[in-house]
Amino acid sequence: MNGNGLLIERKDDQIIISFNIDTLCHAIESNDQWKGVFIVEKDLLCKNFIYALQREEEDGTTPVHQLLDDTIKYMLEWGDESLEFKE
Repeated sequence: MNGNGLLIERKDDQIIISFNIDTLCHAIESNDQWKGVFIVEKDLLCKNFIYALQREEEDGTTPVHQLLDDTIKYMLEWGDESLEFKE
């Protein structure tokens, strides 16, 4: 984990994104969008956060799919050398 409680790494054939619960709590309580919001129950927060990440839209996409799409879009816009368009 780096100093901000976030770890993104490759392990074998997986990309692992992890962060500690305190990082999640800090992100919630210090965000200007949600001024005045505070955590009442960490265990319930974690359970509901995981559920929210897995929620599906009508087309089956989840917030995690959106994260992947946004990341790949960024890579394409910045000309990432690992990606090319087929002609």
